[in-house]
Amino acid sequence: MDLSDSDKRRLRDALSVKSSLNGNLMTFVGLEEVKARYPEMWEHHRERIVATSRTILRQFTDPVADIVLPVGEANFVVLFTRLGRDEAMLRAAAIKAEILRRFIGDEALADLAVETQAIDLDSGSVTKGVLGDLLAMASAGVPSAAGTQAAGDEAAVAVRDGRERPSNRHRIDRAPVAEIGADATVSVDDLEARFGFRLDDLEFAFQPLLYAKRGVFSIFECRAVRYSATRDILSGYGVLPRDASGDQVVALDQMTLMRARHGLVDMAVRKRVAVVAVPVSFETMTSRASASEYLEALQRIPSDLRNYLVMDVRRCPPGVPEGRLAEIVSPLKRVARAVFVNVTSAQQSLSVIKNAGAFGAGIALSARDAGDMANPTLLGRFCSMAHKLGLQAYVLDVDTPVQATRCRKAGFDYLAGRALAELSDYVGPVTEMSLA
Repeated sequence: MDLSDSDKRRLRDALSVKSSLNGNLMTFVGLEEVKARYPEMWEHHRERIVATSRTILRQFTDPVADIVLPVGEANFVVLFTRLGRDEAMLRAAAIKAEILRRFIGDEALADLAVETQAIDLDSGSVTKGVLGDLLAMASAGVPSAAGTQAAGDEAAVAVRDGRERPSNRHRIDRAPVAEIGADATVSVDDLEARFGFRLDDLEFAFQPLLYAKRGVFSIFECRAVRYSATRDILSGYGVLPRDASGDQVVALDQMTLMRARHGLVDMAVRKRVAVVAVPVSFETMTSRASASEYLEALQRIPSDLRNYLVMDVRRCPPGVPEGRLAEIVSPLKRVARAVFVNVTSAQQSLSVIKNAGAFGAGIALSARDAGDMANPTLLGRFCSMAHKLGLQAYVLDVDTPVQATRCRKAGFDYLAGRALAELSDYVGPVTEMSLA
């Protein structure tokens, strides 16, 4: 990684206005592999490749805290101010892998050692790492020889009571509510009346899910988002009041589905699509009227796009009968790629979910990191039972380094949370599609 004196001056100027856990350590995201391995593609599509890379960098960085600067024709340097050295290198390698995957595909990427570098501007020393090795160390909870923490966490920021919590303050972009609801089966005014407050107070974003086996972000979960009074981000069903009514839950499900549809159509117009996970509540699907309304909205999505929708049934009460769950899963399976079911405890029986016809099961970690969601033995048992039954296992809200290490060791297939990637308005394309 060659930095000119001018580049170094620009970086020092940027560092002078933001403090970092790493001091003057900058991570490096370069496009040299694309340029060297595919010179013809680079020559004809250079502007698009660089523009897409900028978009991916925006997705995986925090615009408030992080610094991203272009260096030369095809490279970027990034300062992750809230990540330790190991976490920063892992995040940079994941960004680079996502850029490469976008242009060379999963199969070619699987055979490629994705390297990343970090440079200390004061000493000039360079540290190198390979994505596979960084992920392996993160799984084992072992820092690299030059590292500081286990990889995979947003750095913590102090709060007034002296404890630490992961920072989640950053900008969320959105599509306009009127545009999202343009083709809805229910009017935006009707949804607002059900919801109890203006939908302009809501935003909709996508949470990338890491496919642990390959170390790539392959699914994007659509979530409602709003800011709390303290400017922290609330997402998913957490945006609802504590005493939310059934109508409010149904309205939220409708709007989330419409945002997911909007994102898929937007990507299809560019002839690229992504796999999108859409949460739908037990309440919505157990009411004949709201289930019919929701399924009608699903069926209005073009069938080629529905092939990239994964439905995730949420808010299921413990002990729901197999037949009742099958009544929910079955109609969703007919109109979507797959159906997952989210459970509230790592000790819940998964055989009911398997017999109901679901493709996988998942859990969300507790913000307090307590109970069976914090028990490594129970998490490992959950994954083992899921795999034994032929189910995929996912985990959400992986927000700390301890949680990231714990969940990778447990054997989850998919992981999502601030320790891995920020919420974003961007949906990453997975495969080319024909609109003929």
